[in-house]
Amino acid sequence: MRLSFTLLLIGCWSLALQAQDPSNIFHRTIDLREIQQFSLELNPSDSFRVEPWVGNSLLIETNVRLNNGKPSLMNHFLEKGRWALVENREGEQLSLVSQEMRRNVLTTSRGEVIEEVVVVFYVPENFEPNGQRNWVRKEE
Repeated sequence: MRLSFTLLLIGCWSLALQAQDPSNIFHRTIDLREIQQFSLELNPSDSFRVEPWVGNSLLIETNVRLNNGKPSLMNHFLEKGRWALVENREGEQLSLVSQEMRRNVLTTSRGEVIEEVVVVFYVPENFEPNGQRNWVRKEE
């Protein structure tokens, strides 16, 4: 009786783990010592927010969740850079651009996969907004 109950619990636990939607958080820092201005060009389906912080560099936290997806799908597209930001530097200006500005809808045998992407930018306090997606270094 105990053995069958234990096996039943293990089976339920493994099913619950398989049913969870995969998610991942990855971080990146960018040195801004030589930068006077930076801008963002993100995939239109991504949400983003900006938080001030006391660091010297720009910290980027990308949160990705695949509803109705599988962990192997998440790993595959992480390796391909589906949610990556590309740095374009010109002198003292930096622009961060989504590597994939248009993403194809993902489908699996379980149906359509809904991507939820939220990017948080931790911007040093010595930068101030200059428009909705531009920041400039404050005059000292």
